[in-house]
Amino acid sequence: MLKLKSFALLAFSILFITSSSYATQCQEVRGAADMGAEITRFKIVLFDYCQNKIEKVILQQNFALNAAEAIKASPDNKIEERLLFDTYVVLAEIRVLLGKYKAKQFNAIATGFRGAKNFDDLIKMIQFCTHQENNQRLEKAKQESKGKKVVYYKMLPLRVLLTSKDEDTRLRFVANAVKAQKSPADLVLWVVEDDSMKISWANSAGVIRSHFSDFKQMKKNETFMVPDELVVKLKQPTATVIGAGSVHNSIQKDGVYSYQEVKKAPRTRILSKSELLFSYMKEMQIQSVQTISASDILDGLFVTESYWIDRLASQK
Repeated sequence: MLKLKSFALLAFSILFITSSSYATQCQEVRGAADMGAEITRFKIVLFDYCQNKIEKVILQQNFALNAAEAIKASPDNKIEERLLFDTYVVLAEIRVLLGKYKAKQFNAIATGFRGAKNFDDLIKMIQFCTHQENNQRLEKAKQESKGKKVVYYKMLPLRVLLTSKDEDTRLRFVANAVKAQKSPADLVLWVVEDDSMKISWANSAGVIRSHFSDFKQMKKNETFMVPDELVVKLKQPTATVIGAGSVHNSIQKDGVYSYQEVKKAPRTRILSKSELLFSYMKEMQIQSVQTISASDILDGLFVTESYWIDRLASQK
């Protein structure tokens, strides 16, 4: 009996150590930002890179930076010195916060800088300032050491990308896949808002495809053009339709609703949102929808892309 208790205690200890080790090995703090048209949205999270999911949101903060208006006001659609300076100030604040929370990775997209003819100037400024700042920190560490060993920490690189709208769609798709914990090979993301809807899916090559519909146009024509590729995707036995956005969640929040439930919804002479969903579900033969609150595009920046690409490749 004593031996059995000892064995149970040993097993528990191993389990505890393994769990603690997992948390240490698989979790790290990551930062991301969307440098948008009017504001820069910034987020720091505790990320589990083994399961590719956000464990905890540590910080969310917005910074005023009206990039799109400044670029539009420029005679040549360029990023002028004032905007470069304002951007540097915002990134400097972000860098301080990344250091405070000991972030290991940072990625940003510059959606508000689309159309700028000299985006490379922004990247050069970021690289130059990072290099200068690291040199200053190194020199300060040397002066303060006075013969003692001083640990010198380099500033975390700021990776800023100018994404296309298609790349933004991919980021949102990946973010929602992570939130729903579904393989991209099986996921069909159906986002419905007040005036429009978009359905996204990954084809066999891992490319994210999208089908967009405007509700006003749908009311006028009352016909549904569904791409053949999407029809094939939905017929796959493993396909899972994830519904995100206000309209889906008005029917069923963070749950599952069926075609029959939407079919029984009250009818009006004017085509309502529920009737639109019913018509589309009927046309595409969607039997059920799993709803989630839509993920932020920032969440897609935390994800390790190779995680999904490898999973997609293994299922071909």
